[in-house]
Amino acid sequence: MTFTGIPPVSDESEVEQESEQSSRQRSEHCSPQSFEHSFEQESQNAQRGRRADTFYDSFASPFQEQGMFSTPEGMGVMLLGVLLPGLLLAAASVACCERITLMLLKHPVETIIEIALAVMIPVGNLVIWKSLSRDDRRFAKRRGIMNGIAIGSASIIAALGWAAVILHYPAVDESSGNPHPGAFTSIAVIATLAASTAIYLANSLRVSRELRSSQLRTVAYSVIGVIFSTLLFVGSEARSICIRVAEYMSTSESVAERKSGLDFLRQINPERDLMMECANSKAAGIPGLFIRIEPTTQRQLYFSVTGKPFRDDKSSDFASMPDDYLQRHVVGAPISGLSLVRSAMTGVVNPSTLSSTINWTFVFKNRTYQRQEARAEIGLPEGAVVSQMTVWPDGEPTNARFNVSGAAANAFQSPVEAGHDAPAIVTDLGRGRTLLHCYPVPAQGEMKVRVAIVVPLKLHTLTEASVSLPRFIDNNFAIATDNSMSIRSPEKLTMNLKGIRTGVSALGDKVLSGTIKEEDLSGAGLSIRVTRPATLGPNVIRDPFIKAGSFIVQTIKKIEAPAPSQLIIVVDGSQSVRDHVKELKSALSKLPDSMAKQMIIASDQNGAPEVLDFKTGLSKLDSINLSGGQDNLQAVVKAAELAGEAKGGNVLWIHGPQPSFNEEIYIMAPYIATPKFYELALDNGIMDANEFFKNHREIGPFTAIARSATASDDLERFIAKWQPGGTDFSVEYTAVSNADASKNATPAQASEIACLAANQKVSQLLHEGKVAKAAVIACAHNIVTSVSLASVLPNVNRTNFASATRGEALASNNDGDSVSPVLQGTTTSESYAQRRYEQYSKYSADLQGATNGTIPPGTDATYITGINTAGTVRVNNMANLEALLNIMANGCEILGILFGGAWAAKAIFAMAQGTPQSKDGLSHSARLAYGVLSIASGLAVPGAINWLVASARDANLFS
Repeated sequence: MTFTGIPPVSDESEVEQESEQSSRQRSEHCSPQSFEHSFEQESQNAQRGRRADTFYDSFASPFQEQGMFSTPEGMGVMLLGVLLPGLLLAAASVACCERITLMLLKHPVETIIEIALAVMIPVGNLVIWKSLSRDDRRFAKRRGIMNGIAIGSASIIAALGWAAVILHYPAVDESSGNPHPGAFTSIAVIATLAASTAIYLANSLRVSRELRSSQLRTVAYSVIGVIFSTLLFVGSEARSICIRVAEYMSTSESVAERKSGLDFLRQINPERDLMMECANSKAAGIPGLFIRIEPTTQRQLYFSVTGKPFRDDKSSDFASMPDDYLQRHVVGAPISGLSLVRSAMTGVVNPSTLSSTINWTFVFKNRTYQRQEARAEIGLPEGAVVSQMTVWPDGEPTNARFNVSGAAANAFQSPVEAGHDAPAIVTDLGRGRTLLHCYPVPAQGEMKVRVAIVVPLKLHTLTEASVSLPRFIDNNFAIATDNSMSIRSPEKLTMNLKGIRTGVSALGDKVLSGTIKEEDLSGAGLSIRVTRPATLGPNVIRDPFIKAGSFIVQTIKKIEAPAPSQLIIVVDGSQSVRDHVKELKSALSKLPDSMAKQMIIASDQNGAPEVLDFKTGLSKLDSINLSGGQDNLQAVVKAAELAGEAKGGNVLWIHGPQPSFNEEIYIMAPYIATPKFYELALDNGIMDANEFFKNHREIGPFTAIARSATASDDLERFIAKWQPGGTDFSVEYTAVSNADASKNATPAQASEIACLAANQKVSQLLHEGKVAKAAVIACAHNIVTSVSLASVLPNVNRTNFASATRGEALASNNDGDSVSPVLQGTTTSESYAQRRYEQYSKYSADLQGATNGTIPPGTDATYITGINTAGTVRVNNMANLEALLNIMANGCEILGILFGGAWAAKAIFAMAQGTPQSKDGLSHSARLAYGVLSIASGLAVPGAINWLVASARDANLFS
């Protein structure tokens, strides 16, 4: 008789050994009749997924399958090894959803592996215990490895939990500072119990085997699983751990350790990782729990590694941020599909009055299917001021109106209904920066805006001056075209830039025209050189914004510019300076030999700043490694100390971008004489010197060197005044009641002088704390300052506040001061300011822009500041991607509900009718559970995708 039965065991080696043993027993004890019965029983066992332990067992009654909860042993395994770990995972997914999402965005593959390892704890224990309770000994290798993975994963989680409890600080929340030791204790206890349960199940698997070799193989499979899970976890966290350790080393006080850490980070360039960690500390993952780095230090580290200051204004959620924060963070993330398709600068330069007007016109195009908002941060030349803005809604030009804004709103308490539907707004951000807001740029349409800027000329010699051009600092749209330029003047104009040509107009004016490349438009700034008559003035004009007799006298004064007794030059050691080294050396070599001068190269390679002899410093610029971003604060502090040791000391700071945050405090010796400070910025002016030196107010203010085409030309022109016999010039404005206006001044020149004088007066009043008076002067003269803004508001009558206030801008205060011109310092009473504000508040109903509410009378009116700080930023960096994801999410939701509902309905009807289970082996209860799970999953997909998208924005991932 031949044996044709196949034991239902998958391990071939174990099958072979145990089959031999069963064959021997059959040959000794089995008759033909009993064999037939045995074969029938084994067939039934095969269908049940188990086999008889011995041949004698095949004659016994069919195996009674025990339930997984039927014994105390089963209840313990299911509770400690399955239910508690499952509940822990569910709670963690809810409580730590933000952290998990950030990690999925940062390291998707590694995070998915770690999540799978965690899920294997309850799943592995459930599968192993289910097979043991059914006496199912198939798939020994697979189940042994699964059991080992459960042991390894639970042990890793337990170790991390106990480490956090023992060290305590990892259990403290980074954002709130609240400790959560109970949560980590629970994690550690549950993971320890789950690991112990998995070890118990491993031993049960071993005992269930008959042969010694089978038992050893079962143990080996479990050990392999433990090793495999450990390697997976270590491999998933290896890069993050290395980066975090290097970050910690980079913040060390040890120069060698700090240099080693920075060199490693610069070599692997983890910019994306660092950016996400700066935006949200939870993105640091598990290494971030145990290696904590303070947020400000993290941002400084980002700058040191990448050479770029971290700007967290690339978020779309501005409405929840405070005003004072948004004053420096206002542009938002780039919007895909929104671009600047045409840009043109036109204007007139008046050398005789040292004034000019630049009209910058923009045409924005929106290729998306939603209305978008264009926002740009524009850098203005020193002393320049925005004097008008024009928008073309429906092809009709509409000029802006000037309104009180900022701190001045406290002096004008009037009901203001909020809104953000203004077509265009220009606000002052301080430090020569303005914010341009345009909304809406219609879907699949275009929008045209023009901004007029009055720019003063910088006088270098009596016969030569320069006028700087405005530039983009930041924007949320793509620049898809070069900027065309056409500037005219009665005198010769020159510009050292490729693509610019000179000519003569039909009226005999000199014309400078051509195109400016995108990189130049967003660079450090450009300037035009202008020849002029050798005259010091004065120029007298009647203030065109004031009806009563008010004249402004412009006087040019020639002052001596003695060479510094000591010049300390600070050169930034960042990678952004590398391309300018030859130009800088060429210009600096032309400094007078008689001048005492020293150099400091700001670099992290030497630790403390090293003061070098001038010639040694020039030669070292060729050999030093200019890499990453170098924080220049300590070097500038050292230079200020040296320059302040004697009268006539100067500091010249040549630098690229600097970190946005710096909280270091250095001890400075008192000045013997306060030095002068100058800076040559090689970046686009994004650095806030006031913020950078906020803990060292003794340093500054810095006088910026006017930028031209090259750093060499700008620097040479600046240091020329320190040559023997060098001179400098200053322009002063004085207001008088009676004078004869200059007959040669045109109305346009008079308006330019009045705007520049008003801007200077407003700055003076703000420095003195006279905010309300400054606001009245700014609005009366139609200029944008920190207490005034220009806005084109919808559905308002076209009025002119400037003309309405002519003749009334002179007033007496309550103390009986005599009437005098506003620019001369008239004290304006609050009642006058209130009356002036009420005249134009009727068309300022949409100034707030961030709170969508009203300001009742008598309350703090600083809500007005929302227009230049907290206006809702409608940005959609991933508009098309979001639309696609929403379609997919809705589709998954519908499919989940349909399929899940069909399965659940089929199971319910089958259970009601008492029909047997389907041929696919699924019981009715399992089919019902799968149906409910499918419905729940479908409903959860849209929310999960929305959370992922929101977390991507918050993590600054798509900047």
